[in-house]
Amino acid sequence: MVRNQGQIDVAFGEYQAAMTARQRVVDAAVSAGIGDVAARGDLATSHLKIASTLQARGDSAGALAEYRACESLRAEVASAEPENSSRQLDLVKARMQVADLQKELGEITSAEATYSKAVATLDGLLRRDPGNAAWRRERGLALSSWGLALVDKGDARNATQLLEQALANHSILVAKDPTNASWQIDVSRIHFRLADARLWRGDVRGALDGYGTARAIRTQILAKDPTNPLWQRLVAWSDAKISYAQLWRPTSSRRR
Repeated sequence: MVRNQGQIDVAFGEYQAAMTARQRVVDAAVSAGIGDVAARGDLATSHLKIASTLQARGDSAGALAEYRACESLRAEVASAEPENSSRQLDLVKARMQVADLQKELGEITSAEATYSKAVATLDGLLRRDPGNAAWRRERGLALSSWGLALVDKGDARNATQLLEQALANHSILVAKDPTNASWQIDVSRIHFRLADARLWRGDVRGALDGYGTARAIRTQILAKDPTNPLWQRLVAWSDAKISYAQLWRPTSSRRR
């Protein structure tokens, strides 16, 4: 695990060397007229590792370019092997990394389009296997992140629709296994983001209901592991947002 700048630099050099070698393999396959799908998949992974290293360095623009390169290659691989579920899921993960960084950089319109593609791929996977919990969870997380991007944009109306879809998606998971803490935390975050969207629209009562539901879920989980620092922070943040919502004074610019 990379923990400091020195290690980041060493890892970056290793990733660059690996990518150069893998690019040569891909180029040789192209010259020979061979569609080496595995080599393209390996090259995509190199771009992904370089992207994460650049992001750790604070070079968001460079990281986004590498994430996009990874996405492009994985799209080619997924297209070449449409029945390979692992390839499709790899593409989804690449698109989520691209979209998340686009959102972080303020490229909300681009992020929306990328999230939409990720969800479409997951919808295709779930049509093959509606009971696949891992794919369903990824779908809910993608919808939730897409909705959050719209909240940041100020488009609370469409954000609400996406977050309600995410909630319905995750309700299927929780119904199967109510004891799964990870899924419960996911649901609490969706309720939280939905409350944010409602607050932007001036629906204080709806927002308080959402924050309260999120807090109740988090409190139940914390009771099982009272020393868990993450869950402690989530409960504290719920308390803070409930207090904030109680003092909310909506303005016309926020009623969306």
